Amino acid sequence: MDYSRNAKAGPHIGGTIGPAKAGLLLGLAAGTDVAFAAAEPVMRDLTRRLEHLGPVGRGAAMKLAINLPLMVYWGAVGEAIALAVGNGVDPALATDILVDSSGAIGAAKKRVPPIHDFLTTGNPGATSLNLQNGIKDMKLMEAALSLVGAVSVHGVAIAFSDYVGYSEEKAPRVY
Repeated sequence: MDYSRNAKAGPHIGGTIGPAKAGLLLGLAAGTDVAFAAAEPVMRDLTRRLEHLGPVGRGAAMKLAINLPLMVYWGAVGEAIALAVGNGVDPALATDILVDSSGAIGAAKKRVPPIHDFLTTGNPGATSLNLQNGIKDMKLMEAALSLVGAVSVHGVAIAFSDYVGYSEEKAPRVY
C-alpha cells in the first residue's frame, strides 16, 4: 500500500518532549538511502532505536502496526474500568489495581491516573488522542490489512463510528 499520501513527509519519531530530550524515542524512517543518511545523525541523538525501513510509506505502515494493538488495549481498558466501577468498585481502587496487575501495559502507569481523575472530577484534562484521529488510523489499518490479505478486527468499530457520525466537536477523548 502506498502510505505516502496518508503520511506526513519525513521520518516518524513518536513520543513526548521529555523522552526526546533524553534520547529515548523510537525512530521509524522511510525514504531513500541518501535522505536517511542526511537525517540519521540528528535522528540518532533523539532516539534509543532508529530503523530505516525502506521506501516512503513503510514508516507509516510500521507506526500503524504499533498503534493497532494499542487501540484495542485502550478500548479494553475503558471497558474494564466501566465493568469495575459499574459494579460499585471505587474508581481510585479500580484504576490502582488495574495498573498494578498483569492487565496493564507499561504506558498504563502514566495514562490510567488521568482516567481516574476524569471519573472522579468529570474533567477530561489534557488528552493525547481524540476518537476521530483514532478512527482515521483504524480505517488506514483496515485498508492496509486487506491489501496483505489479513482480516481486520476493527471493521465493526469503524462501521459504528461511520453510522453514528462522530465529528471532531463531539468525539470523546482517548487518553
